[in-house]
Amino acid sequence: MRLRNLLTYIPLGCIVCIVLLALFTWTASVYGMDVVNLLSADGIRWMFANVMNNIALPPLAMILLCLMALSAVEGSGLLDAIRGRTNAKQKNALVITLVVLIIFAVAIACMTLLPSALLLNPLGTLSQSPFTRGLPAVTFIMIIICADIYGYTSGRLLTIADVVKADTQLIADIASYFLSFIIIAQMVACFDYSEVFQLFPDGDTWFQVFKHVVYLFPLLLHLIHHYVGTRRVASAT
Repeated sequence: MRLRNLLTYIPLGCIVCIVLLALFTWTASVYGMDVVNLLSADGIRWMFANVMNNIALPPLAMILLCLMALSAVEGSGLLDAIRGRTNAKQKNALVITLVVLIIFAVAIACMTLLPSALLLNPLGTLSQSPFTRGLPAVTFIMIIICADIYGYTSGRLLTIADVVKADTQLIADIASYFLSFIIIAQMVACFDYSEVFQLFPDGDTWFQVFKHVVYLFPLLLHLIHHYVGTRRVASAT
């Protein structure tokens, strides 16, 4: 119950933080501090013009892919298979899934380890290459594909509707997180635009830490609340 109450107040807390930040930047600008005043004419115009841009940032896509991967692994039954809870048909499905994963790994190796490989940068190294930039997203997508293959070959996912449900059920169960995400995105963008973190030594690093914490900590709380609730329901039945 306490965790549920905390999740309820996260959006409100973020709104209060934005208000306090705006007041701070206004006060700081009055005293000549090197920040951007959110309550100035330019600051207000920026806040109104960039609401959608602030939401449509890379964290949203990555969080959605991560949640789809977790949902697919759970909904397809792959998680139970990894834990060793399998029958003969599920073991065969697990072998098929492993073969697909090996084929994918070999294909990626060929596109990164061979001379002049497709996924290397123009200098022929991995630094800032298409491989390193796309690896997180491709990893999540491959997890989803492998989970769906396991679910279909094991008989857990029989139709396209089953696959769609398995891949998105977790997102539906923690949909309230995305209200927090929208407000958090505005808060992070306001901190970035106002340059408040530049008042501190190594401000860019601290801003990156702050951004990851405020995005991921509420998500972690929602996941904990979801899985604890799921376990309680399973125990009750």
